[in-house]
Amino acid sequence: MKQFATETEIFEFAIARECQSQKLFTILMEKIQSAEMKEIFAQLAAEEVDHRAKLELELMKLGVIVKNAQEPVLDEAFLGKEFKISDELDYADVLRICIQKEREAFRMYIDLSHVVHEPAAREILLGLAEEEARHKARFEVEMDKVAKERG
Repeated sequence: MKQFATETEIFEFAIARECQSQKLFTILMEKIQSAEMKEIFAQLAAEEVDHRAKLELELMKLGVIVKNAQEPVLDEAFLGKEFKISDELDYADVLRICIQKEREAFRMYIDLSHVVHEPAAREILLGLAEEEARHKARFEVEMDKVAKERG
């Protein structure tokens, strides 16, 4: 994990990751056929917006004026070398990407919670870690359904 000089940098980094996650869910939502999963992706994208708002509030508590975020870039640094967003993705691929990204987000928030000094900020980060774990579990349940269907 990247080293941070200030808590401001921690929250700015986490905000950027939430923006990237929201964009990822939005893109992947367009690539799947299941109406039920489209709704889940829409909910998750909205939850990422809520996560961003919580993190921005922590920045404001530090005296930082929060500006509108630039359009996030889903590059290899975010996606990882093994994942490419393309039209050839099947549903299982989409779920694998999401499980991996949620696992990474969970780990990120746990790691960041050990770096912040303010107990309230630590609780926000741990709460976000819990939410990311729930997201991951949702995708794992869906992946189990896909595996059973494929037999």
